[in-house]
Amino acid sequence: MKHFLLLALLLSYVSSYAQMYRAGQGALPEPVNFPRFEISVGSGLTSASLQDPSGDTVIHDKTITDLRLLYSLSSWFSLGPALYFSREQDNQPLISSYKTRRLGIVGKFNLSPDTTPRSYALLEAGAMKRKISYLRFVEDKETTPYLTAGLGTEVDICSGFFLGLEGRLSYFFKDKVGNFFQLNSPWEASFALRAGLHF
Repeated sequence: MKHFLLLALLLSYVSSYAQMYRAGQGALPEPVNFPRFEISVGSGLTSASLQDPSGDTVIHDKTITDLRLLYSLSSWFSLGPALYFSREQDNQPLISSYKTRRLGIVGKFNLSPDTTPRSYALLEAGAMKRKISYLRFVEDKETTPYLTAGLGTEVDICSGFFLGLEGRLSYFFKDKVGNFFQLNSPWEASFALRAGLHF
């Protein structure tokens, strides 16, 4: 009988301890559910421009579009690739066409993950490729590494779908493009509207 009472007391103690643990008083918090993936597209304006040896601006990269796929490691941090491309420009003096491509790895820090609108910061590193085609089928290609920092805000429109606004500042480690041209500045500012899905 004594053994039975001791066993009953032990089981009741373990049961009450488990209830307190489930109530959030244990050493580890309850797991939090949050969307694991984010896919989004952005389109906006950039300050990048190209100048000739005399210092005259010959091309403005007026618009830029990007595609981003992120995986959430926690509710406040996600990581993934981003692909950028600009509209091909042609009919420029001495230049048949000019286009850019950019591939980077983005780290997104959600500053207010449980609110809407949400604010976030991002850091990105990657490489940008510029291609210039001249009138006589001669091409110049240049690839340069870059770093980007940015701030943005986004708001949920419906379940999983969001819209946002983002500002970025990028630095390119090489400003020469081909044999004859260079960037007006190694710094580039850009602003973009974003639309995407969380799932």
